[in-house]
Amino acid sequence: MTDSKITHFPEGTVIEGPDGMRMVQAYTLWSALGLAAHGIMPTRGMTKRKLLDLATSYTKKPYKLSELAIARADVKVWADEMRAALPHEVKP
Repeated sequence: MTDSKITHFPEGTVIEGPDGMRMVQAYTLWSALGLAAHGIMPTRGMTKRKLLDLATSYTKKPYKLSELAIARADVKVWADEMRAALPHEVKP
């Protein structure tokens, strides 16, 4: 890992570094996959195929169009593991 970390302040939380950025992107993808499963696309140019390709970039597993729920669960596991791996710091 690099200088990635999660710092908690009373005013909010700061997520730093490339690994922290990937974690936030994974949680955003997790949310988008949930919307897509109900037929709602997060942006005009997004497709289910593009979302599943993004999920593959995290999990390294290919997904069929019918596997949105599986991809969503796998991305959530990846993001949770990354959050657990990043150092947390609490500042007053």
